[in-house]
Amino acid sequence: MNDATDHLANNSPLLAPPSGRYIVAKATPVDPIALGFEHAETLLRLTPHDRERAEAITAQRVAVDMPLQEVDEQTASSWSPVDLGPILAGDPTALEPAPVFLEREDGEHLIYAGKVHLVSGRPEASKGWLAMAASAERLRAGEHVLYVDFEDGPAVAVERMLALGAASADIAERFHYVRPSEAFDERGRQALEGLIVEHAPTLAVLDGLTDALGLEGLSTDSNDEVSKWMRDLPEALKRRGVAVLLITHQAKAATHSDPNALGAMASLRRSDVHYRLVAEKAFGRGLTGRVKVSERKDRPGHVKPLAGNGGHVADMVGVSEDGRMSITLEVPSVAGFQPTELRRQISEAIVDNPGMTVRAVRALPGRNAYKTDAIEYLIGEGFVEVRAEGAARRHYSVRPYTEQAAEVAADQGLPVA
Repeated sequence: MNDATDHLANNSPLLAPPSGRYIVAKATPVDPIALGFEHAETLLRLTPHDRERAEAITAQRVAVDMPLQEVDEQTASSWSPVDLGPILAGDPTALEPAPVFLEREDGEHLIYAGKVHLVSGRPEASKGWLAMAASAERLRAGEHVLYVDFEDGPAVAVERMLALGAASADIAERFHYVRPSEAFDERGRQALEGLIVEHAPTLAVLDGLTDALGLEGLSTDSNDEVSKWMRDLPEALKRRGVAVLLITHQAKAATHSDPNALGAMASLRRSDVHYRLVAEKAFGRGLTGRVKVSERKDRPGHVKPLAGNGGHVADMVGVSEDGRMSITLEVPSVAGFQPTELRRQISEAIVDNPGMTVRAVRALPGRNAYKTDAIEYLIGEGFVEVRAEGAARRHYSVRPYTEQAAEVAADQGLPVA
């Protein structure tokens, strides 16, 4: 059984349009009634493994065009009491699951399946890179990704996915890129419905809340209008178990008491999780960027214990070299920790291997967050210099690091070099 057959068996629409019509067609605007429901197997492109299940579903003669009111008469109302037995019995399938996507370097994760995650930040905060990193991770796991881009274009998306190491064949087969230019009407619903039924993506990225609302003629300042859009798309995907990343811009007028996303608070209120990104060093070609990732809301509660002061849950570090981008979610450094031994080891490695790249330095043993701090210290205190050679940034020793030399530099308040 797969998500497609589960959907039909449960009589629950994935993205039910306002008319209440159940859509089971492919991405092309096909009328399933005109074709006849006996063609459900063709419409859903089920594998032979699901053939028997498809025949059982076909026999049920699920109403494709039945008004929701009539369907409700055949199914339990959502106002009926919920069976709490499985939760009380500790059934793991009934409990709030821990996050399973977007792995931090210590093996913890930041994205929940079947939840809506709001990702906010100023321009150049690398929100898109975070979404691309999550997408590349799911492709490596053999899963499908839906990427709805309201702001950019497909060339940028493909370039970034390739830079992150995604294979061209995987991008072509399992990275479903959508660039809407009109409102989310019934044709759009049919297109996404068919894609979800056929491919069962585990992650959906909705990049650009402001432009998405603009296509619908909705106001970013209206809680009612933002809530309507959230119900129609992000929450519809959530109901199918898809992890949703909703990317938006932080308000220019954000204050300490209200440092949240742009416009109406409905997008924050209706999201399950909120991550705020702040760029400390911008990402760019041939650069090493660093972005602070803070948890501002965690309704399921599994991420909050991972966060430090101020909700600081990870440092997203992007290393761009030779047309490739590696992104690591580092565990935030412990305040006051001085990686003295790591500084010595990195200094010795650069002495023995002149011209080490950023990627080579980060491949040395040790936690990435501490290695980043150590190399920045060595450069800042004059033990190591960096030279740009082509697209690479190479490290050369000025003098070996020792604790004695570091103490002299600290006493003088000057670089050792």
